[in-house]
Amino acid sequence: MQKKNKIKFYPAAMTVSGSDSGGTSGIAADLRTFNAFGVFGSCAITAVSAQNPYFIRHTDVTAPRSLAAQIETVREKIHFEYMKTGFFGSAENISAVVQAVKKHAFSLVCAPELFTADGKKTADEKNIPLMESELFVLAQWLVADMAETELLCQNKCTNEEEMVQNAKTLSEKYHCSVIICGEEKFDDIIVKDGKCYSAYVTEDFTTLPLAGAKSTYAAALTAMLALDFPWKQAVCSAKAFVFGSLCQSVEAGPGCSVMYPPAEDYSHLVKLAEAE
Repeated sequence: MQKKNKIKFYPAAMTVSGSDSGGTSGIAADLRTFNAFGVFGSCAITAVSAQNPYFIRHTDVTAPRSLAAQIETVREKIHFEYMKTGFFGSAENISAVVQAVKKHAFSLVCAPELFTADGKKTADEKNIPLMESELFVLAQWLVADMAETELLCQNKCTNEEEMVQNAKTLSEKYHCSVIICGEEKFDDIIVKDGKCYSAYVTEDFTTLPLAGAKSTYAAALTAMLALDFPWKQAVCSAKAFVFGSLCQSVEAGPGCSVMYPPAEDYSHLVKLAEAE
């Protein structure tokens, strides 16, 4: 992916999340995605986990002072405007990122990690009120899956009609653009500037529901925005990248398929249309 316009510095972005030792989500997946788009990736690690694509065995949360130092030290020399956030691990880490976003006026893409790969709630679940009042209101984009949307809205999200209503609710509540990932069942629903859209693949393919899909979607969106592409192209390219990564998944171990950046461009298969 090439830059759209000439800019002063090489395009860069930061991911703030946990270090997934399995490589399917968190820092590893985000940096891999940034690189695939030609964006220099920096990171601030909120937690170190012992995990694989199926479960988490242990997590150590980073001290907020260390998290803040990572962000500030990188920003001293590397110019980035876009920051993507995922798992925080503590309320103090959320506050540290909020302070950094306010200080540097970062453009923020929030992709909360409220559930583990095996469907259990993460430590961030208890910090939802803080994320809602301090973090999401600073975001340019909020990217959530259907289970996370139900948790944030306290409302069912089991069909496209409910997805549209919940996306509108979140957009109005946080004053940001929202993407609800339809996963393998539904089109993605986007609310931007009060208008509702659906992003969908035009051909039928069978893809595996693999760990890290939503996080990769948000990272790809962040990369495209950092490259200064219009939001519609950014969303379509991000969805095409995730779809391609699912179609061209690789077997990293016995019976363990994982997403991997696709060798082909799937953008021609993704369309964006008004949902209403």
